Amino acid sequence: MPELASAGDELTGLLMPVARRLAPDEDGAFDLLLRTAGVAHGLAVFLRQGLFGVGNGALADTEEKAARTARAITRG
Repeated sequence: MPELASAGDELTGLLMPVARRLAPDEDGAFDLLLRTAGVAHGLAVFLRQGLFGVGNGALADTEEKAARTARAITRG
């Protein structure tokens, strides 16, 4: 799937400058990006499976969980 790989490369290119501002070096920035992406993917799967309920309230709750988790990851 070359299109998927290309989209991933483009997204990484957009997010790495942000991660570099939060991490001490290039490897740390990439690790931060991987952790954040992994959490985002997991929360999206849980939301889709209905683990957080259904409807707009579930989406808002998931957004809050994502924000709290991202803040915790960047502090660590």
